[in-house]
Amino acid sequence: MSANGEMGLSNEASEEVRHAAQFLSKAAGKFLAASAHVAADGPNWAMAKDLMGMAGVAGDLARRAEKVGLGALQEFRATDVPSATGGRRTGTMSYNLNGTIVRTSSGKDTLIRAIEALERERPGFLDRWCENGRHGRTRRYVARRREDLYRKAHLMKYSHRLESGHWVGTNLSTNHIEQVLRIACEEAGFTWGVEFTVELQ
Repeated sequence: MSANGEMGLSNEASEEVRHAAQFLSKAAGKFLAASAHVAADGPNWAMAKDLMGMAGVAGDLARRAEKVGLGALQEFRATDVPSATGGRRTGTMSYNLNGTIVRTSSGKDTLIRAIEALERERPGFLDRWCENGRHGRTRRYVARRREDLYRKAHLMKYSHRLESGHWVGTNLSTNHIEQVLRIACEEAGFTWGVEFTVELQ
């Protein structure tokens, strides 16, 4: 029984699982970097492919370990995480950037916090995304000015000002949030599913 009286991992065990998930995420990144170096050094594509496979395995194990840690204790539930947006709190959500797991309180909260974290890690990526990055066919995902997000003015209320001063559209389904974060990850120069992952439940 856990420290809060529910069946599950103890505080100590859950902390160990969390550290293991972070270690595996970092290992996945190292395997991926090694694969790139091997491919660049010579035509040893078999070894590069093996290293990429190891990166995938490590990343998968990290996500599985993270789920164990996330679901183990009441204290890690998203309902106990302060919301940065005032949005409705739903299931267990988080993002993981280079092994650092941040619990969030909603899909909107995940979208905002993750994009802000990517900008802190890669300053200037939001400017590049606004200027030449990928967006939707009928809308922009991020913009320097709020009025540039949507074609219809009444939708501007579905937006949030990021700490960088940029604006992000928040009128998104959970699936769409994941798609936008994948684009954000790639625009920032990180590897989706290895260096950056999200959990939206």
